[in-house]
Amino acid sequence: MTKKDVKKIIFNIGTVLEIVTAFLYAIFRKDIIIFIGFPIAVILMLLGKYHRKTAQEKKLEQIELHDERNILIRDKAQSKTNLIMVYLCLATIIILALMGYFNASVFVSIAVIIDSVMARYLTYYYDKRL
Repeated sequence: MTKKDVKKIIFNIGTVLEIVTAFLYAIFRKDIIIFIGFPIAVILMLLGKYHRKTAQEKKLEQIELHDERNILIRDKAQSKTNLIMVYLCLATIIILALMGYFNASVFVSIAVIIDSVMARYLTYYYDKRL
């Protein structure tokens, strides 16, 4: 097992501990759970995230970053993710409206509109630039 694998495991343990802490606090409502669980989880996540890259890893990362095929794949995945998020936001708007939270529904609607306008503008800008 390499150092990188150990770091990933530590990061995952920190993430799971953070989720467990949130659930335990929601169930028991004890402040001590928050004061102990969250700092330990954050420390584990920070320790797991810190990884010093070797020169070879940096070189491979730069090659992958500037590879045209990877760029196109990344852009396509990001556009699909944006589309899915818009649909989730629309479902949230409908649910909030049906529950009677009209102010929240309006705020989410405004966020979706701003996101859509920004996505269209950036797509137009970068298509023109390429």
